[in-house]
Amino acid sequence: MSINIKNVSFIYMPNTPYEAKALDDINLDINDGEFIGLIGQTGSGKSTLLQHFNGLLKPATGQVLINGRNIAEKAPDIKRLCANVGLVFQYPEYQLFEETVYKDIAFGPKNLGYDQIEIDRRVRDSLELVEMDFEEIADKSPFELSGGQKRRVALAGILAMNPSTLILDEPMAGLDPQGRFSTMKLLKKMNEAGKTIIMVSHYMDDVALLCNRVIVMNEGKIVKDDSAEVVFSDQEYLINMGLDIPFAAHVAYELNKLGKQIQSALNVTELSEIILDKINSDKKLL
Repeated sequence: MSINIKNVSFIYMPNTPYEAKALDDINLDINDGEFIGLIGQTGSGKSTLLQHFNGLLKPATGQVLINGRNIAEKAPDIKRLCANVGLVFQYPEYQLFEETVYKDIAFGPKNLGYDQIEIDRRVRDSLELVEMDFEEIADKSPFELSGGQKRRVALAGILAMNPSTLILDEPMAGLDPQGRFSTMKLLKKMNEAGKTIIMVSHYMDDVALLCNRVIVMNEGKIVKDDSAEVVFSDQEYLINMGLDIPFAAHVAYELNKLGKQIQSALNVTELSEIILDKINSDKKLL
């Protein structure tokens, strides 16, 4: 399922003294099966852009197209079309509201008009996707669960609507190392199963590990859009923008400042191999 953003601009509180342009003539094409990292400083427009992908926000100018359809048009099937783009907000566990896990996950499919048999199937399938046992968890109150479990239930509620594209705003925020590892493993599995994933994150090591494409935003504009290798190789540009870079890339950056001429890397294993090769070919590195 393709998403095409064409000349989209968005203004908060237009025609008031507090008017602020959050998006400035954005053009973007998202294709099936991609895992995209969306990065930028706070206030760069990332979250505003995310909310245009499924119609939560309407552009001041421009169009948002899903499979070629303008989601601003008035048509009976637009609601279901937008449901193909599942948006998981930051700290989604705070959005749980039903008295049982089952009812919370069932809310989306029920709202889309599915019958009870289909709703039950979707609840079971989505819990299996997030690696939770239906019999053990379905009748529990979501408020009795741990933070990591709540996040998985919230994600299952989105997955129950069977979106082709999954959009996540800071999915690792507030998780302990085990929770981050489990979430990363789950997202990677879903992407390998065919889901398109767009992830906003300040954890650059996570972005480097998971994403095959990275989009950088600054002041409402897209300033970089390329592979993770290419984007994170421009360390000085990102640092000057106030962004973090992956740990391995940062080490390479600091070594290059010392004149060591080390190729950039996205992870420690890759960097270690680069440094060892450099040592073997150039003893002066020591």
